Amino acid sequence: MKKILSLAVSLFLAGQALAETDTIRVANQQLQTRYLKPVSRQYLVYRQRTPGSSKKQLSVWERNVDVKNNQVQISQKWFGADTITRQLFSVCDSKDLRPVYHYVKNFRNEVEAYTFNGRQTIGTDSVSKNLKKDFRNEWKEPAFNWELDMETFALLPLKKDKKFVIPFYHPGSSTGPAYYLYEVAGEEKIRIGNEKLHDCWLLKINYSDENYATFWIDKKEKEVLKMEEFFNGWYRYKIKLPAVDLGSQKKV
Repeated sequence: MKKILSLAVSLFLAGQALAETDTIRVANQQLQTRYLKPVSRQYLVYRQRTPGSSKKQLSVWERNVDVKNNQVQISQKWFGADTITRQLFSVCDSKDLRPVYHYVKNFRNEVEAYTFNGRQTIGTDSVSKNLKKDFRNEWKEPAFNWELDMETFALLPLKKDKKFVIPFYHPGSSTGPAYYLYEVAGEEKIRIGNEKLHDCWLLKINYSDENYATFWIDKKEKEVLKMEEFFNGWYRYKIKLPAVDLGSQKKV
């Protein structure tokens, strides 16, 4: 009887744990895309050996979101040392964030462009000088664009102790997509510059026993405010820069 009871309890607890884990597939439309809106954000990105030590490889990332014609268009520009080091333009379906198109140009002006068609990812042959025009891959099901991870995380139905399994694919990779486990690791109030306190969910992924990343996601505004990552002995941060109202600045 005790063995049967123990087995029943174990099955119950396993069922409870399983119930708190959602697999976020493109097809099931579980992302809260109603929160998508046109917005411009900037992030300070840098690395450190230890928290508080000198900052290395500083850059600023601009991420602009536009919503129109049933699509989400996200453009990015990465600035480092007064130079645009990377430009990206991504298009997704606004109802489920299904990838449609992805374009990248690096600091050498080398171009990669991809078109997504259901389970297929192919090089876009209509884009001039596309280095990946002959690229072709097909997977079992569509996956989310990993270059848009922060926009994707902001649309998750976050709540205490929730876990999510998310299929991400880095456009152009021959080894993806793959499923990654993210979990709500807690809650915290943080301040960005002189702004008011933001009430945030903490979303965490463990890459291995030593390597991880944590994202602070504003509960109300549905946006990533901060990321802290530890990988191979280095800390990396993405910190949203405070918005500046230029219209309120006094003339000198």
